[in-house]
Amino acid sequence: ATRRGAASHAVALLDSVVGEHRRGGNPVRLVPALVARADALVALGDVPRAQADLDEAAAAARRVHDRTESARLRAATMESARRTYDRLVMHHVGEGRAADPLLYMEQARASFAPAADRPTPAARFAGGPGTVGVQIALIGDTLLVGTVAGRR
Repeated sequence: ATRRGAASHAVALLDSVVGEHRRGGNPVRLVPALVARADALVALGDVPRAQADLDEAAAAARRVHDRTESARLRAATMESARRTYDRLVMHHVGEGRAADPLLYMEQARASFAPAADRPTPAARFAGGPGTVGVQIALIGDTLLVGTVAGRR
């Protein structure tokens, strides 16, 4: 089977897994299913659906984070999602889009932060007048550097 065929098959299987865990209301099981499906969707180039799955996974992980004391569970959830966010970032870099990788890196960083530390979407890329921020990420063997300038 081709890689694309395997990814299509994985998405079809994971659709039923995600549906089952949504109905069951179990975010601990839903998060890895969503992340796995997002990863398969990235392999298919379906970035909008992959992003939607990661957004839902982050929301479910925040519910788990807020309800659990298990650092191991929180760390495992964050690590699996981080790998998929990394793939999304590299997809956008490969497409030659400048702003999207910065957005995905920021979403990955902020999406699993404790509620008290989570920035609002409007504040994520805001800077004071005349300021410049630098965002650096190492993904595999690729160093990404982006800048965000404050409004004047």
